[in-house]
Amino acid sequence: MEGRRIIVTGSSGLLGSNLLNFLRNGKGVELYAVYHSRNPAFPFCRNVHADITKSEDAARLLELQPDIIIHCAALTKTNYCEENREQAYNVNVLGTKNIAETAKKSGSRLAYISTDAVFDGTKGNYNENDEPRPLNIYGATKLEGEKCCREAVKDALIIRTNIFGNNLSLPGLSFAESILKSLREKKTYNAFSDAMFSPLYVGTFCDYLIQLCDSGASGTYHVHGSQSLSKYEFALKLADIFGYDSACIRKSTIETVSGNIRRPKNLSMDNSKLMSALKIGRTPTAGEMIAKFKADCDNLAVG
Repeated sequence: MEGRRIIVTGSSGLLGSNLLNFLRNGKGVELYAVYHSRNPAFPFCRNVHADITKSEDAARLLELQPDIIIHCAALTKTNYCEENREQAYNVNVLGTKNIAETAKKSGSRLAYISTDAVFDGTKGNYNENDEPRPLNIYGATKLEGEKCCREAVKDALIIRTNIFGNNLSLPGLSFAESILKSLREKKTYNAFSDAMFSPLYVGTFCDYLIQLCDSGASGTYHVHGSQSLSKYEFALKLADIFGYDSACIRKSTIETVSGNIRRPKNLSMDNSKLMSALKIGRTPTAGEMIAKFKADCDNLAVG
């Protein structure tokens, strides 16, 4: 990424904030943090306000003459998307279409961050050739976003993932942070024992993403960890590695909280294509990634 002009949308979110922090030390890199409702105010890059659902706002990004646009902005909360379908469509589909058109007009590379929720979770171990069948509005709108990117930019890079880590900008808690908060306060945390996923620590994700971008990769990649586990097992590993009593972690099932919202159960992912592209034998285990997460949390606390 040396000497590149890079736009990151969704800069105040979990991924966007971590990605910008990861890129900040690149040689000759010009970073542009695009935000909507909350200015992350990063001192190491230019913070740019834009409503990507408005084509004129997205078109203004052409003035920045980007070499690459990494599109992280999205509505990601499943419940919120179900309850606010029009807004979910506007941000996840229309906003993505506008960003993809901007990339096309500027001749810049485009990396779109999608999700494992494009699958229905009936079989697990999904690879890039499996047919997506989203169960809910979040998954459906992210899948439509993928299509918008492919139609506008032939060599677009589509990344499906499921990350965990610290929110460096937003005041809200991420999935892992909410578990840790409950552990610290010794409050009950209900974790799904029937929801499988292949999580990847956000710091590791950023490294893999930039390697793919630098290599000129295009098409769809599942950027996930190799180890799959349930949300309950993940919560127990967090407790163990962070040194908390796991007694407040309780088993729960998707059916107990889903109501009318359909949620996929088995989103374990095959990342063979990723490992082949990066020439690596394996990705870190869940335990190794949580240990790295803890080390980064400790550094943040000291800083």
